[in-house]
Amino acid sequence: MRDAWLAGLVVAPMLPGDARRFDAELDEHHWLGHRMVGETMRYVAVDASGEWVALVGFASPALSCGPRDRYIAWSAEL
Repeated sequence: MRDAWLAGLVVAPMLPGDARRFDAELDEHHWLGHRMVGETMRYVAVDASGEWVALVGFASPALSCGPRDRYIAWSAEL
């Protein structure tokens, strides 16, 4: 049996004019806030009534991150 709420759920790339709202939602609900930098892909899940119910974001990895770099033994030469 399909859940009616899931049947009306749509996940799509965020519209260009929604960047401020996306960042504000991350600031309110994510412990790191809206720290997405570099190249990003942002998606919004919208229910059948048009309400945002989830955000998905992918961002470029950090070029340099001390703890990660030490853990995998990266140096400035690499």
